[in-house]
Amino acid sequence: MPIKNPGEIETVLGQDFRIERIVGFGNYAEVYQAVNQDNGDKVALKIYSRPINTFVRKLIDNGHKIRSQHPEIPNNRLINPFITELNSATPRVAYNFVDGVSATHQSDTAIDLTQQIKYGRSLALNTATTLDPLKNNGLIHRDIKADNIQIEPTLAHATLMDIDSLIEEGNQPDTGEFTYGTSLFMSPEQIIHDSHISPASDMFNLAATVTFYHLDWETAAIIDIGTMTTNPSIVFKKRIGSSITNSVEKQKRLLNLDRFPEEVRDQAHGLLMFIIAGLQPDPKARPANSTEVKQLLDSTRNATMYCGPVTFSI
Repeated sequence: MPIKNPGEIETVLGQDFRIERIVGFGNYAEVYQAVNQDNGDKVALKIYSRPINTFVRKLIDNGHKIRSQHPEIPNNRLINPFITELNSATPRVAYNFVDGVSATHQSDTAIDLTQQIKYGRSLALNTATTLDPLKNNGLIHRDIKADNIQIEPTLAHATLMDIDSLIEEGNQPDTGEFTYGTSLFMSPEQIIHDSHISPASDMFNLAATVTFYHLDWETAAIIDIGTMTTNPSIVFKKRIGSSITNSVEKQKRLLNLDRFPEEVRDQAHGLLMFIIAGLQPDPKARPANSTEVKQLLDSTRNATMYCGPVTFSI
């Protein structure tokens, strides 16, 4: 199905919505900014334009059910549907509108490395803060990535724009041979089909997202994150995590701040510390919440000694 054009009308359970612009897309659907023709309210309208098999539809239904059971999670942290039509040939869902831009767009518009670091630190802390209530309620998002994160214009908070992948940690569905998530950002445990995942998986997703979108290519090359798209195997993932943790030479390269402008080296150091911790192969070694993320971001360089290597228990 082609992308909808501005001005087109889409109907969801009898209510008409006028398309204004596309704001994101994924494997099965596109998300548009649209306007309710009855009252003029802006909405986020998701249209599943590609075929969904029975298994994926069940996962989506489960994610929406879980979201409805947790109204205490604010809508500006985790998007919330108010009109849902999932049983039609082309499912459509209208969500509360969240002002801002995707983290992908934000990265694309950064004018230099200094701004990338600013955006990366904001993305790390604000998304970790958004994940706190999910973790506190025993929920796992499973698909944290730049396209699924909406950044408020003043960088004050981040909103997760997709609920299809939501699961409960204590009631994980049998996914069989199906791996849910985006390969570039998946944690090792997400790739093992019989592995128990946890909110720590979301933290790995976030650290990978920050690395790929909000740091220099040298950092991404040291971590080898770019090759994750073509080799999303558990062996490869473990090698990445272990090499960061155990290789003094790799940590020295990673934490050598000469490649960053002098005025942002402290901020870059904190962001790199978060990345090293967030990409640990052992979920228990990753930051547990936004408080721990902030501590890493605020960590300072020793004035007289080289700041690496850094070690974390595995």
